[in-house]
Amino acid sequence: MDGYMEKGSGDHTCKTSVIGGIKWKKVYIRTFGCTYNLADSQKLGQVLEHQQCTIVNDPDQADVVIVNTCTVIGSTERKVLREIRALCHLTLYVTGCMAVVQKDVILSVCNARFIHP
Repeated sequence: MDGYMEKGSGDHTCKTSVIGGIKWKKVYIRTFGCTYNLADSQKLGQVLEHQQCTIVNDPDQADVVIVNTCTVIGSTERKVLREIRALCHLTLYVTGCMAVVQKDVILSVCNARFIHP
């Protein structure tokens, strides 16, 4: 993870530090996909803990939800979109390969913020 997120949609995006926006929060991380994504989520959790965040096991206990996505298999993509849609009422960040190659699809179901892997 490069530690930056994009906020906004279309051609008007700005890069800001993801750590600054999530510092001192309770964070739930949901991971889909391969071993690389699992390791990436663990690293992200460690970085957030160093920023005084608390990692929680329930999205309803979180101030912020991060969904680490995968776009390799169609059934996983559909699960990711269902999860994002279900979590849309929360402060939601999306990362992983789907956030890079299918940003428009994600924005069609939810106004999420993006963390570039």
